[in-house]
Amino acid sequence: MKEDFSRRSSQRMALIPAKITDDNCISPVDYHGSAHITSLSEADGIFFVPAGVKKIEKGTAVTFNYI
Repeated sequence: MKEDFSRRSSQRMALIPAKITDDNCISPVDYHGSAHITSLSEADGIFFVPAGVKKIEKGTAVTFNYI
């Protein structure tokens, strides 16, 4: 992760759109939930946030899939 990521609720697994930065890190795009489909046009893929995880620290490895 290029930066810290946090979310309000951690009850469910989340799929968050993100782009790959020049230094091969993942940076989340501006995303406000499943209805915010336009954010996918800015993303290179999605990363997974498991249920029960509220925060991911900068530098943490995450699972990322290209779209």
